[in-house]
Amino acid sequence: MLVFLGAAPHELDSYPRVYEQHYGGMGADARGRLAEYFAEPNRRLYELLGRDFGWQAPG
Repeated sequence: MLVFLGAAPHELDSYPRVYEQHYGGMGADARGRLAEYFAEPNRRLYELLGRDFGWQAPG
């Protein structure tokens, strides 16, 4: 991005994670509902981009 903008290279500082949380996996029922809900928009996106991201695959 910096090259594209013609800006000088810049190194970011290291930022520790604050309030980091760990969550359990998504339930099969919720994943199924989301996959069904987003199936058509995802299909259209895959078609537009010419690439399937596999978001419908179980995780």
